[in-house]
Amino acid sequence: MNKSDLIIDLVSMREHGEFHSRALLENMGIKHGKSITMAAYQSDVFLDCIYRLEDLPVYVKPFRFDSERFWG
Repeated sequence: MNKSDLIIDLVSMREHGEFHSRALLENMGIKHGKSITMAAYQSDVFLDCIYRLEDLPVYVKPFRFDSERFWG
């Protein structure tokens, strides 16, 4: 099991016939914390998700923040 935040590309998700990101994760059995909608990027971010990488569809991507690389 992996643990990280997940980013869902809403446009691609809808093209694949899914319309509710929270329901998508619940149907896949992915446990998660809070969510953030980023309308400008047409994405949803779900925090603290527990999942199996091989179960993720192509429009759901893991996000890992690397603070060392960000801050230099």
